[in-house]
Amino acid sequence: MDFKWLRNGKELSSGSHNVNILSYPLLSNLIIDPLTSEDSVPPSWIVSPSDTDASSGDSLMLNCKGTGKPEPNIIWSRTHEVRSLKIQSFSFPEDSVIGKRVSASCTPAVGEKMDFKWLKNGKEIIPKGQNINIVSFSDFSTIVINPLTAEDSGNYTCVVSTRGLSGSYTTVLNVLVPPSWKQLPQDYEAADGETVVLHCQGAGKPEPVTNWFHTTGFSSDYIPLSSTNRITVASNGSVIISAITKDDEGMYQCNVSNRIGSDLVKAVMVKVTGCSSYDHRVRYRGSNEVWEGDRFEVSCIVPFSDREGWTINSSIAITDDNDFSYTLSEREVDTFRQELTLHVRSAQLFHEGEYRCNRDSRDFHYVKIIPASAGVHEKGSRKESAPPKATNEYILEINKTVEFYCSSARDDNTPVMWYKNSRPIVENSNRTS
Repeated sequence: MDFKWLRNGKELSSGSHNVNILSYPLLSNLIIDPLTSEDSVPPSWIVSPSDTDASSGDSLMLNCKGTGKPEPNIIWSRTHEVRSLKIQSFSFPEDSVIGKRVSASCTPAVGEKMDFKWLKNGKEIIPKGQNINIVSFSDFSTIVINPLTAEDSGNYTCVVSTRGLSGSYTTVLNVLVPPSWKQLPQDYEAADGETVVLHCQGAGKPEPVTNWFHTTGFSSDYIPLSSTNRITVASNGSVIISAITKDDEGMYQCNVSNRIGSDLVKAVMVKVTGCSSYDHRVRYRGSNEVWEGDRFEVSCIVPFSDREGWTINSSIAITDDNDFSYTLSEREVDTFRQELTLHVRSAQLFHEGEYRCNRDSRDFHYVKIIPASAGVHEKGSRKESAPPKATNEYILEINKTVEFYCSSARDDNTPVMWYKNSRPIVENSNRTS
């Protein structure tokens, strides 16, 4: 066989430079001694490519350069497989109330020596003098927010990266805020027939709900206020009262709540003025018929400003008086109204009449005194007696003659007695008969 050796396409000959060729019938050896740089150099790095982070849309340059003999060729390749880190799900507490401390931990399912980065609403969080602290280790990272503020609500993202791998997870933080006053209700003094608007509004997270209550009758307890043909409870928390009357007067209470922290409660007084003298509405309660000698009482509820004291038959002022068996008491119903009570220890015939605790009111409470002689006890009770017909009131001129008529509604010859200033009238032939 004939053997021939080539270098870079050119034939080598034995004895040239440091090359020696030994050929035999069945083999040939090439001996290079000593080797020089001209003979061959294995490739080595001049610039080695490295991992690079880039944002979408950025320009990116990857450097790669080598040397060797012969000059090495550089070939780039890439994989189309997207490799990502799986991050265990995490979340903030549901009861993340303003002022409290919360935290969340970000942990990849696999891997070690991770790089962590936290974002809020897509922007990197850099804790510098804030209420946010980030503690990261090789395999997990924790974000701590203390104390919570309303501005801390948002989307929080944990971004994890390591050589050739990356991943992220996002959770939402909703900071709960107890209700605070946005618009406080105020006391209101309205004219009769006016349209009244009571404002009440709160702020918080979640959005608070406003409810209205009011007092009614003799009770100081608040009951829910609902919409009627004259009253509108608006969705914004306001109450609108159209054509207000004396019956609408009283205490109104606004309650603002979102079930976070304590409710906001404020009571206000609504007073109606400018009414005629017959529009001073007064509520009464008590017995309507009383047997002579029995105990009875009459109560009324009036605003403090309308208190004038008790009268009987619109003229006689009633005071604590042992001779007439009257005792007076009072109690505060609320900050606006009071309850006045008139007690009689032993009913007498002169106690019969119209009782008023405000002489300007058209309302009164009539008490009929049944004479002891009108009936006897039957099985623990007395016979019923019909109330007398109401007596009219007169305004007279001096020296005029007047006749008053009063009779029982029963046709049983029930005796009729007349009283003047609560004392029996004795017939006088000169002036009274």
